Amino acid sequence: MIPVKFNLLFHKNSFVEVYLVKKEDELFTCGTKLWKGKKLSVSVGDDAESVFNKSLHHLFIEEEIG
Repeated sequence: MIPVKFNLLFHKNSFVEVYLVKKEDELFTCGTKLWKGKKLSVSVGDDAESVFNKSLHHLFIEEEIG
């Protein structure tokens, strides 16, 4: 299994690291790390859409506070 990693950049030095790992049953596990100067949150799961949405939700909350 070779993980795939890519970064999605946002404004104000915020970005989400996205990791996809293909499992033996042809499904993917997704992990994300949300960064804004420091690591803010980590999400992991088999449903890539919900994992990614969780990171975007944390980013939205951080932007509202900041």
